[in-house]
Amino acid sequence: MSLASRFARLRQAAQQQPDIPQVAAVQPAAPIQPAAVPVQRRQRDLPAHLMGDLRPGAVAEAKKDYRRLAHSSNFLITINGNISWRKISDVPTRTKVYNEYSDALEALSAGMTDGSLLKLHPGDVGKNLPRPRLTKFDSRIEVSNKNGWLHAHAIATYNGRIHVDLAKMKAEMQSHMPSSQKVYVNVRHFQDVSEIMQAYVNKQSTHSAVVGK
Repeated sequence: MSLASRFARLRQAAQQQPDIPQVAAVQPAAPIQPAAVPVQRRQRDLPAHLMGDLRPGAVAEAKKDYRRLAHSSNFLITINGNISWRKISDVPTRTKVYNEYSDALEALSAGMTDGSLLKLHPGDVGKNLPRPRLTKFDSRIEVSNKNGWLHAHAIATYNGRIHVDLAKMKAEMQSHMPSSQKVYVNVRHFQDVSEIMQAYVNKQSTHSAVVGK
C-alpha cells in the first residue's frame, strides 16, 4: 500500500469517529449557612415614673390641677427696707420707720385690691375675662432674730388666675419708704393657702414678735 493510500484511510477513519461531548467545569458548592436563631429579649414593664401622661388617670389629674390653679392665686410677699432695727436707738426714728412700713402695707393692700399692682396671666391677655377678686389679705411687720432687720410679710389670695406686677410693686413700696435707700420685694406664688402658711410658719422660727399690728 502506498503512503498516499494510508493517509487517505487515516483521514477517513478520523471523520467517522463520534463527537466527544464537552464536560462543563464543576463549580464549587456554596457553603451551608446555619439557620438564624431569633434573639430572645426580656420584656420589662414600663416603670411608673416614665409613664408620665400615659399613666392611668394622669390626664384627669392634670386637668384637675389646672382648674385648681386657674381658680386660685396665692402670694406670699416679703418687703425688706434693709434697715437694722437694733441700730435705731431712739423712739422718734423707730416710729418714723415703722410708719413708713405701715404706709407701704396700706398702699400694697390698696393696689392688690384695685388691681393696680397686678397684671394678667400671659394666657389671658386679650381675653374679655373678669379680674379675679382679692379674697384674703393679711400683713405684719417683724424683726428678724438673727440680724435685727426690719421687714414685712403680706399674704394675698385671689379667686382666679392673676400675676403680680413686681416692677410696679417695688416702685410703690419705695415711694412710701424714704428712709430705705433700696427696698427689696420678693413675691412667691403658691398653689394653695396651706403652702403659704407652712412657708410662713417656717420663717417665723427665725423671727421675733410682731412689731405693732
